[in-house]
Amino acid sequence: MDLKSDSQIRIAVSPIVWGDSVRGPAGKIMRELGYEVSCVTVAELYRDFCDVFVIDVQDKEHCKAIESLGIKPFVGPILMNSKADKIALAKTLLELDVN
Repeated sequence: MDLKSDSQIRIAVSPIVWGDSVRGPAGKIMRELGYEVSCVTVAELYRDFCDVFVIDVQDKEHCKAIESLGIKPFVGPILMNSKADKIALAKTLLELDVN
């Protein structure tokens, strides 16, 4: 499947919250490659194959920058510290109004 030409709505969840990776090495790798560690940078990297970009409430001030990339931002709690958080995020993503 070619993500760039797929006609389905493509949703991505930011791996970066408030200037650092949520989990894993994303922030470290971005710094090592010379990128600013921010949800906006991730959106820039994803812009060719992302229609909706989900960011955490802590990063809501970045909505306009993400919109300027041609991506629809969606703000919500994306940190998953419990099973209930994971279920809530999954439900939110399934119910997104992306049109």
